[in-house]
Amino acid sequence: MCATACKSVENMLKGPSTGPITIMLHGFRYSPYEEKHDPHAQIFALRPRHEKRTCISWPHHLGFGRATKEEGQCIAFGWHARGTIWQAYKQAIPAADTLAAVITTLHHLAPNRKINVMAHSLGARVLLAALAKLPENALNRIVLMAGAELSSVAQIAMQTPAGKSCEVLNITSRENDFYDLLIETAIAPHRPFSRSLGHGLSPARANWLDLQLDCANTLAALRRQGFPIAPPLRRICHWSTYLRPGMFPLYRQFLHAPDSLSISDLSAACARSQSRRWSRLFTRITRTPLLSSPKR
Repeated sequence: MCATACKSVENMLKGPSTGPITIMLHGFRYSPYEEKHDPHAQIFALRPRHEKRTCISWPHHLGFGRATKEEGQCIAFGWHARGTIWQAYKQAIPAADTLAAVITTLHHLAPNRKINVMAHSLGARVLLAALAKLPENALNRIVLMAGAELSSVAQIAMQTPAGKSCEVLNITSRENDFYDLLIETAIAPHRPFSRSLGHGLSPARANWLDLQLDCANTLAALRRQGFPIAPPLRRICHWSTYLRPGMFPLYRQFLHAPDSLSISDLSAACARSQSRRWSRLFTRITRTPLLSSPKR
């Protein structure tokens, strides 16, 4: 990190907050270097400046901006994910170097604070690549939403010291099948029989949980645990994992109140295996309103 950025983070952490630090990672098509595509004015803003359907405030829905001691702080990590999808996929690796430096700096400045990460799409690739550059206990909990990476890559990342010592909630949906297929066949280096994160991690790990959010049994079990999540919105949607009403209360509790929601608690809400690809194309669609953010 540059000295100016380091000083800015240090000043932010001087407050009285004792809550966790949550790092937010965006995916493809965003870049802090292009005003029109700046994530800090869109999904990372408390009040987004854009009216796009997919542009909702992550920090607002995660409960930040209320100035309470317990809410902790969130850090919006922007990286250059523009150009072609292949260019963005490659750019995720140098972005991972920077992310690892940010996390290392945070531990130096606030050694007693838990650090969590919430990542969508190619942001998952950035996070998984960063794990190899971090020590044990560098991260506490991670939420991956429609992660644009191969399961085989994630398996290697989870065998690192940082990967073994954190807990991961991998949010999947058959709504994302089209994008999962692109990762497997057109974007990532071809590896025969390798599947995307949308089909879960295999073999399973005790600190990793795949949660398929277009599975009726999973939704029913989550509802019984106090998380009423709306049914799937569309047959194909890359943003359902954060646009669907009910998602953020689950993310908030998983990231901010780990003692009240364990991986084993959530595992009871999971189907034993992921549904078959394209099964979403043949199911009934129930229309529900999308999440929205407060007006600026």
